[in-house]
Amino acid sequence: MNKPDRQPVEVWLTQRNLAVDCRIVREDETSDDYDMNSMSLRGAQREITGYLIGQGYRPAGRWETAAEDDRGAAETVRRFAVASA
Repeated sequence: MNKPDRQPVEVWLTQRNLAVDCRIVREDETSDDYDMNSMSLRGAQREITGYLIGQGYRPAGRWETAAEDDRGAAETVRRFAVASA
């Protein structure tokens, strides 16, 4: 993710089977996919939160479940604000 993009972001994590996909969406609706190392949703939440804190963001709320189904697929979302200098 580019550092010059200093606007709040929303992170969407989608888990299907043992794979977790991550999409970071900015306020202007542009987005980037982030390659996750974690195979669990909980691990992916920690991984991307740590990454974004290191990039100058802070969590703005908690992880929310956006969708879940009987086959084990799940989707969560969390907002991150630009940290004050």
